Amino acid sequence: ANWVGRTEAEAEIEASYKRLEAQGGHH
Repeated sequence: ANWVGRTEAEAEIEASYKRLEAQGGHH
């Protein structure tokens, strides 16, 4: 995969999503 052009917002959203999964959150 090529991550060039990825924004900080996208990285932050992904991090938040992974935190929710780690906590067993709903989505």
